[in-house]
Amino acid sequence: MIRNAIVALVFLIVINMISAQDLLCQHDCFAVEAFSAANVHRIRSLGVGPPGVHDLAWQQAGPMLFTVTDVFKHCASPSGSELLVWKIVEDPTRGSGAGTGCSGLAAGAFTHLALTSDKLIAGTDAGSLSFWELKGIWDRLGEAFLYEIPVNDGVISALLPHPSQEWLLVVLDSSRLFRFDLESLRASEIDLGTGEKRAFQAWAFSDDGLLLAAAGSGSIQIWDTHAWEAWRPRPLSGESVAGLMFTDDDSQLIVLAETLIHRWSLTEKDLSFVRVLLPHPSKRPCLIKAGDISPDGSLLMTIGNCLQTRAWDLDADEELFLPQLHYSGHRVGQVAQFSPDGRYLAIGDRYFWGLFIVNEWYLGLRVSWRS
Repeated sequence: MIRNAIVALVFLIVINMISAQDLLCQHDCFAVEAFSAANVHRIRSLGVGPPGVHDLAWQQAGPMLFTVTDVFKHCASPSGSELLVWKIVEDPTRGSGAGTGCSGLAAGAFTHLALTSDKLIAGTDAGSLSFWELKGIWDRLGEAFLYEIPVNDGVISALLPHPSQEWLLVVLDSSRLFRFDLESLRASEIDLGTGEKRAFQAWAFSDDGLLLAAAGSGSIQIWDTHAWEAWRPRPLSGESVAGLMFTDDDSQLIVLAETLIHRWSLTEKDLSFVRVLLPHPSKRPCLIKAGDISPDGSLLMTIGNCLQTRAWDLDADEELFLPQLHYSGHRVGQVAQFSPDGRYLAIGDRYFWGLFIVNEWYLGLRVSWRS
C-alpha cells in the first residue's frame, strides 16, 4: 500500500510539474525529431505571443515561416506590415525559438498564402495575387517582390498549389474556382458543373493531384482534376467543416466536421463513410477549428474552441491523452500546420501564434521553469 501511495504521489508531482511549466521551453530545447504518434507525448512549446495569424505557410527549406497577420509594429519592420517572415533559430548556444528573426515583407489586404518551390504567393481581398521570389528572401526583403496579377473580382478565400507545381487553385468568395497557370500567369475559371452556386469551407488536393475534395454547406464532394467530373456528393453532419486531408496513399480522406473527426474511404469513384475517430472520454465536445497531419501520416493535431491542442493517433483512430496538453489551457486556434520536415507545429489565432516541438525530456530533464 505504501508503494502504491508513493507511485501515486510521484504521478501527481509529475502532472503538477508539467502543468506548472505549461510546456514552455526557454533553454536547451531543440526540435530533435519529427512529430509522430509514437513521440508526441514529448511535445513541448516554444512559447506563444503576438501577433495573431490569419494564415501561414512554411518554406520547404529553412525552417522559415510566413504569416498573414493584423498590423503589428513591434517586429523589426516598417510600421503596418501585414505579411511577416519568421526565421526559426536553431543555435545550441542560444536555444531554439521563433521571434528573434522577424521581418515585415509587405503591407496590404492579404487573405491567404501559398508556396511553390521558388515563389511565395499571397491572395488579397481584391481578387489579385502578389508574388515574391523565395531565393534569398530573408536577405533581400525589399527586392524580393516580383509582380501582382489580378484574377477576378472577389475575395480570395483559398489558395492551393497543385502537387505538380504547374498551377494554383484560386477560390474566390468560397464558391468560384480558377486555375492559375504558374508559367503563363493566366487564370481560367473552372466549371464544377454543380448547377448552382455553393459555398465551401475546406479544400484539399490528393497527393498525386488527380483529385480535389471540397466540403461545406452540409456536404462533401470529389472532382477529378482533368475533366472536372464530379463524384456523387455525400452529406455531412453539421454545417462547419474545418479541414480536409488525404491520407498518404490517397485511399482515404480525413474530415474535420463540427466537433468530430470523420474517416472516409475512396473506392471506384465513390466516397464511403468509415468511422468517427474516438475522442478521449475526459474531453468534452468542442468545435474543431483547424488541424494538420504529421508528414509520417501517423498523427493528427487539432485546435478548437476549448482552449486545448489535441493529438489523435491515426493508426488507432483515437485521441491520445497528453497531460501537458490537457492542462495547458492554450488559446482558441484558427490555423495549424506542420513544417515540411515535421519538426515544428505552428498554431495561431487572431491574437497569438506559437510553435510546438518534440523535445527529449523526462521528470524535469531539460525543463526550464517559467519565472
